[in-house]
Amino acid sequence: MVQAAVSGANGLTARWARTWDSGGTILSGAGAWPLLSALAEAADDPARGELAEAVGLPADEALDAARELLRILEQSPAVHTALGLWTALSVPINAQWAARLPSAAHGVLDPDPARAQAALDAWVEKETEGLLHHMPVQVQPSTLLLLASALTVRTQWERPFDTSPTAGRGPWAERRALAGLFRTTALSEAGFRVAMSDDGPVTLATVRGRNGIDVVLALGEPDAHPGAVLATAAATCGPLSEPGLRIERIESVDLARPHPGPGLTVAEIHGFNPEPTASLQTVAFTVDAHHDLLKQAGLFGLRTASDGSVGHFPGISGVPLYVQEAAQDATASFSAEGFVAAAVTAVSMSRAAAMPSGTALRLTASFDRPFGFAAVHRDTGLVLVCGWVTDPDDYPR
Repeated sequence: MVQAAVSGANGLTARWARTWDSGGTILSGAGAWPLLSALAEAADDPARGELAEAVGLPADEALDAARELLRILEQSPAVHTALGLWTALSVPINAQWAARLPSAAHGVLDPDPARAQAALDAWVEKETEGLLHHMPVQVQPSTLLLLASALTVRTQWERPFDTSPTAGRGPWAERRALAGLFRTTALSEAGFRVAMSDDGPVTLATVRGRNGIDVVLALGEPDAHPGAVLATAAATCGPLSEPGLRIERIESVDLARPHPGPGLTVAEIHGFNPEPTASLQTVAFTVDAHHDLLKQAGLFGLRTASDGSVGHFPGISGVPLYVQEAAQDATASFSAEGFVAAAVTAVSMSRAAAMPSGTALRLTASFDRPFGFAAVHRDTGLVLVCGWVTDPDDYPR
């Protein structure tokens, strides 16, 4: 089940990455995947089918897979995950669905949107250890439910980098003092590979962390599409079955070729040790991003789920609900010493316009002229007070 969950989450990451075309960014399919799995479990068709396609598993298996995946992640000292569910007091929640969420903390949304937002922002700051400060969606007066996940990763390199200013190339050619990172290892320890995909070759360099975390750097040809490079990197990191993301093969570096892959060069140097070595040269970076998931609703299986004309989640509540907002904030820093990243994904819901089906008779009583009233003690039938209304109150300005 864990392998199926990893395949589904990586598939989402690869498809999402493939849509990126320019500019710095960070995204986490793994952060969004458990939320989509929880929604798939509780949705009805056609939203259920769309969400199942997005997570890559049958809807009735997705939530169990998400629970198992998060359980495995929490065993790593480098990873912290959290899930939160907040609902308005007016929304009765299906207890069986809530109980199956992966260790979710269930809270109540404050009726005041500003106070509710402050409480959610505090949760984000706590669960990401201060890496992020705000929930990526805004609480509105109409918000009835909010489901969020937090994911943080921290690792230190097994072999730290040396640092010095370095000049850039290509789009960075005018920048003469980038924060350069350098290290040299035996070739067998370098972790260099070349992935041959339908979109061209991608050089992969794996940087190993001390606590079971690797960071894979990926470089394509100068004219390669950024999304294609990211998708190729994602497709090589674990089990994946995406027909649109075919990796022909992954090769070790061919030292007989002077340029065995993008960014790779082979040259002879003078030295006393005849064993080949490998040098990794990169730059330190920090990237931040905000993603509105509903702008790519089809990718995340949310096209029907975000239609507010009817409710789509009978497995969550008897109140007709639709997805009001879905967003992710993420940040990552790569330095000489290590890597740290955090992502918070959130889905908020509101009441759908419950469309009537069929017809029914309605009896209406209109008290639109002077009328009487009586207050009665139910158990005994005692009339406590009674009266007659001739001067009702005005509607307040």
